[in-house]
Amino acid sequence: MKTGHAGLSKEPPMLPVLVLEADFDLRSVIVDALHRAHVSCDTAATAAGALLKIRGSNYSYIVVDVDSEDDMRPLVDACAVDPALLAKVVVISDGGDTPPVMARRPQLVKPFDAKQLLAPLR
Repeated sequence: MKTGHAGLSKEPPMLPVLVLEADFDLRSVIVDALHRAHVSCDTAATAAGALLKIRGSNYSYIVVDVDSEDDMRPLVDACAVDPALLAKVVVISDGGDTPPVMARRPQLVKPFDAKQLLAPLR
């Protein structure tokens, strides 16, 4: 006989996801898709802002748009020296150049849908 509550997962709850996206509209769409999938998230518009949030919180994943006009060097440099941070990165790009340190991380090429966004987060 099974015990416990039906439908309850034995996995610990997922920590929030940090979305680093400079474009307000795209950031809003990503956040909406995550919320509809019951994924808690936080946002940053700049790499420097993302690093401040990373230092103060723990995230399951960090979704990073590497095509941003913002200077990504602070985050790229942090990932280069912190494998645990790099392991959380999911890259969004338009198919152009991805910083070499992030090249082996999961990639979402624009345009992508909610299913594709959620796939690397599970």
